[in-house]
Amino acid sequence: MDNDHAAKRRRPSPHSPNGNIVRKDDGNDGSFVLKSMATPVSPPRKRRREEADASRQELATATPANVESTPHSSCTSLPAPPSQPSLRSPFQLTAIHDLPASANVDAVTIRDVFGDPRVTECWEFNFLHDVDFLMSAFHEEARHRGLAVHIVHGFWKREDPRREHLEAAVRQYAGDNSKDGNKTTINLHTAFMPEPLGTHHTKMAVVFRNDETAQVIIHTANLIPHDWRNMTQAVWRNDPDRIGRQFKHDFLGYLRSYNQKRSVCKPLVDVLGRYDFSAVRETTTKQMASFGPLQPQQQKLPPRPQFRIMFPTADEIRRSLEGYDSGSSIHAKIKSPQQQKQLAYMRPMLCHWANDADDGAALPPIKSSCVGDAKRRRAAPHVKTYVRYSNSSDGCHVDWALMTSANLSKQAWGEARSAGGEMRIASYELGVLVWPELLTGNAETTMQPVFGRDDWGDSNAVASNMTVPLRIPYSLPVQGYGPGEIPWVATLPHSEPDWRGATAIV
Repeated sequence: MDNDHAAKRRRPSPHSPNGNIVRKDDGNDGSFVLKSMATPVSPPRKRRREEADASRQELATATPANVESTPHSSCTSLPAPPSQPSLRSPFQLTAIHDLPASANVDAVTIRDVFGDPRVTECWEFNFLHDVDFLMSAFHEEARHRGLAVHIVHGFWKREDPRREHLEAAVRQYAGDNSKDGNKTTINLHTAFMPEPLGTHHTKMAVVFRNDETAQVIIHTANLIPHDWRNMTQAVWRNDPDRIGRQFKHDFLGYLRSYNQKRSVCKPLVDVLGRYDFSAVRETTTKQMASFGPLQPQQQKLPPRPQFRIMFPTADEIRRSLEGYDSGSSIHAKIKSPQQQKQLAYMRPMLCHWANDADDGAALPPIKSSCVGDAKRRRAAPHVKTYVRYSNSSDGCHVDWALMTSANLSKQAWGEARSAGGEMRIASYELGVLVWPELLTGNAETTMQPVFGRDDWGDSNAVASNMTVPLRIPYSLPVQGYGPGEIPWVATLPHSEPDWRGATAIV
């Protein structure tokens, strides 16, 4: 059922007023060389803050859904950086169905992501897919007019029940469309998987509109109702106010990795190669199923940060909106001796998701610039963010932030294959990395956390218009694990009922 033919497009205007990525006839679609693992990820530190407060303590946090994974707006091209930053968070959270509107300020639904009536074509990449759920997210006008939908998955075994279910759903949809006269088509594409135990874990979409514009969406949710209902997820969509040079290079390089053995994404690459990505400032981080060299170790390492890992306990899962059902997509392994050693190593770093555990450690002293309620305590996390904070004399700053599909595991990030630095990467992953200067082009820009919304609102906490907000999915300060507490483990029996009265007996 793989179909690699893309719909033909009419000649676009090079300056479209209504899109996010503007197509250019003179765009360069030459060969791009993927920088892969040799590209440094961490941006340069803020020199002025380092000089002002060299003794500050740094804190790096991560919010993976899996500690150990199983195999498993509009814009035009701008000529120069804006004089002021767009004071909205580059990352958004998805709306939580069972929380009030006050907890969903600026949050997005799947209809917000896919429901523009101008959409003509969509390439959707994910691990799990629900065809009916995806198609219901498109606007009725777009479906009636006729959409070209492409679904990229990693179920390479033809007898895989998930692949069979996906193919059956596409056949059913095609049959229903033929009765209704609907011109929408759905094509399945199987990603090349060189590692038998690797997964296609990327969560991303590219949508094209009838005004000759396109939008890239990178997020953390599977394309299934469970992930978009009451789980904490994050979304990035290219924004009209941000400019950059690297995004197109990296993004098309990532898409070309699908074409190692067959033409999976070539039509998409060919079309996107003629678009102007200058309005996208963020940069991508990606892992593809491959081998590659590691970057040589830096001569001078930065100060060692304190690490904190937000991961729910069984008690937090029981009290979450979906109860034990929310734990089905959150995994940790602590059974084997090696996993027990890993748990012992990580225990000082582990922190609660909700930060209101009776058996948890006492909350640290509150600093006014580093406290906030994310309004997601009862929405269990499937989001994966990696954030580096610096507590300096002028407040709580974010040095950089990564939103990604990658869990905190070798399966997601890869592992050293040999002493020579060869890297084994088994799975497809994709994320977006941001830091203050990248978003504005101004070295004096800072970034600080915001909670419960995407901008500063009526807050008087930030006097400067050169401070970019970053929406944080968890509350601060974080609460460490107490003695004897362990992470939620989906494969362990849980006889204590959740708030809905259900148990989880494996």
